[in-house]
Amino acid sequence: MMNFIVTLVSSLGGATVLTIIIIRFFGTKIVDNLFNKQIESYKFKINLEFDRISKINQREFEVLPVLWQKLIDHKKNLELYTNEWNTSADLNSLTEIELQEYVKPLKLEKVLKDKILNAPDKNLMYKDLYMWNGKIVLQRSYFDFIYYYQNNKIFLTDKINEKSNEICNFLESTLTVYDLFIGPQTKEVKQAARNDFKNTFGKLTNSLGELIKDRLKFPED
Repeated sequence: MMNFIVTLVSSLGGATVLTIIIIRFFGTKIVDNLFNKQIESYKFKINLEFDRISKINQREFEVLPVLWQKLIDHKKNLELYTNEWNTSADLNSLTEIELQEYVKPLKLEKVLKDKILNAPDKNLMYKDLYMWNGKIVLQRSYFDFIYYYQNNKIFLTDKINEKSNEICNFLESTLTVYDLFIGPQTKEVKQAARNDFKNTFGKLTNSLGELIKDRLKFPED
């Protein structure tokens, strides 16, 4: 197009100055047009990248509270099914009223509670049913946490993934340690195991909680 304009002006006998002015005018317009197109292209790419990052961050902020809640749910189940009161009670020594009061709040179906109440050896029936039910509950909450984490860890930071993996490895051991709290070990052995478990799990949970708070920008008290 530029050659055409120069040829046209020259053929019409235009002055050299006029030719240069026209060349400069149209040249600037072309450069400006190309520059603007590049700017628009960059803006489009930047907006796409920003939108992608925003969606990833949004997903992360959706995942973290749910992940934390699932961990706390499992922690509560572990505390419930391994506490001394539930694992060391002597149901055979209770009166009928005391036995009913003890069995009533247990997280067992009514048919299972009736089995405990009517069993000749209530301790044996209680431990069998409690261990069976406890394992099911713990396995359910454990896998609920593990699967949710595995399916969403791609959205999490390296630090949170590192701590979450550490917790996953620790929680895997709780499925077998549970038998220790129900089994025939002495009270001292059970208490030592309980304290060690509580301290370790507490430290891991607190560490992850601080990372999540920092990531979600929770205000300080």
